[in-house]
Amino acid sequence: SFPTRRSSDLTNFCSHRQQKRKELFMPSTFDTMVGKRIKKQRMEINYSQEQLAASTNCSYRCIQKWESGKTMPRAQMLCNLAKALHVSSDWLLGISNDRNG
Repeated sequence: SFPTRRSSDLTNFCSHRQQKRKELFMPSTFDTMVGKRIKKQRMEINYSQEQLAASTNCSYRCIQKWESGKTMPRAQMLCNLAKALHVSSDWLLGISNDRNG
């Protein structure tokens, strides 16, 4: 005979899987910090997301994803962002608290 499962077992299993899935797709603290710094500096120099995207040769959707912490810019793009935002890449990454390096 096959073992029977109670509905509560299935509910617990599904909620556990949902929680694990959320954890996998949650932005890390590091990703969020970089995104916040990009947004903070962009706003301080009065750039829209579209203007920053144009000056770094990427789409504004990329800027949105970086600022929300959903994705991280690659190394070369990080250098382009730092140049466009007039800050150091070390500051964007949180390595330094000095915006100019």
